[in-house]
Amino acid sequence: MRGVEGMEVTKPPWYLLCMFPLEDVFGLGVIPYVSGIIVIVLAAIPLVDRKQVTGPRKRKAMIIGMFVLISIFIALMIAGAIASIGEHL
Repeated sequence: MRGVEGMEVTKPPWYLLCMFPLEDVFGLGVIPYVSGIIVIVLAAIPLVDRKQVTGPRKRKAMIIGMFVLISIFIALMIAGAIASIGEHL
């Protein structure tokens, strides 16, 4: 595939595919901020969740929250995998 001047014709590696659809929605300049927010949220989870109870039946809010985050990540990965590469400028 030959390069087209002014157009990106590649996809990121698989572990960054979740950022590919976010570029369509927010633009390229927002991606570093979104990445930083994701890292901060993931790093803050152990600090926020300080309960001594470890049974999943008694920690439904954290289980649901992590399920939602994982679902969003998987949905963004799938959207990035099926997005055409010609859409990104």
